[in-house]
Amino acid sequence: MNALSKLLLCLSAIFFCSDLKGANPAEAKTIGRTIREMPDLSSFLQLLEKTGIGSTLSENTSASYSVFAPTDDAFGKLPKGTVERLLDPRNDDRLEEVFGFHVKEVSEAPIFIEKYSLLRMTTRQFVGINYRNGTIGDARFLGEVIPCSNGVIYLIDKVLTPTTDDLFQRLQKDGRFTIFTKAITASRQGKLFQNMHSLYTTFAPTDEAFRKLPPEALKSLFLPENDERLEDIIKHHIT
Repeated sequence: MNALSKLLLCLSAIFFCSDLKGANPAEAKTIGRTIREMPDLSSFLQLLEKTGIGSTLSENTSASYSVFAPTDDAFGKLPKGTVERLLDPRNDDRLEEVFGFHVKEVSEAPIFIEKYSLLRMTTRQFVGINYRNGTIGDARFLGEVIPCSNGVIYLIDKVLTPTTDDLFQRLQKDGRFTIFTKAITASRQGKLFQNMHSLYTTFAPTDEAFRKLPPEALKSLFLPENDERLEDIIKHHIT
C-alpha cells in the first residue's frame, strides 16, 4: 500500500467515523456490530460475544479501539477443539486473555500504526508489529481495513497467542542461562523479571559466558557479603 493510498484510507476513516458518531448510538456501526455482519469472522464473533471487552466493542461509542480480527480460515489452523475449550465457562479467564490480545485501546489508522514496532494490547501484554512488511506477531495482515464508529478492524490470517511466560520463566526454560537465573534469584531481583505488565530488554549472559570468569570470581558473586554487588550486576543487565 503506497503513501497516497494510506492517506486516503486514513481520511476516509476519519470522515466515516465522524458521520457515525453523530448518529443515534443504537444505530452506530460499532466494531461488534460490524463483525456480526461479516460471515468470515463467525469464529471471532463467538469469542466476542462471551467476553467483557467484546460487549464494550459492540455498544460503547465513546471510546475507540483497534481490533485485529482473525478470519475463520485463521481459526481453522488451530488444533481441533481449541475454540470449544476457550468457550468452556471454566476457561473464562483464558478466553478474556486471548480475545483481549487482539484488541488495542485507541483507534489506529494504517498511516499511524506503521510507525510502531510493538503494540500494547488491552491485556497489557505486547505484540510485535511491522505493518510495512504486513505482519503482527506471527500473523499477516490480509489487506482490508474496516473503519467503524468506535475504531477500526484489521483482518489477519492467524490467531494471536499471548505468552503466559514471563522473562524469568523464558530464561529458565531455555537451559543456557542456569547461572544467570541463579544470580537473579540470589539478588532478589526476580520480581523485576516476572513483571508481565512492563516491557524490558535483558542482556542475558549464557553459562558459557559466566564460565569465562575465574572460578573464584564466579564463586564470590554468590557470597552473602557480595549481595549488593550481585544486585548491581543484575540491574546492569536489564533495561
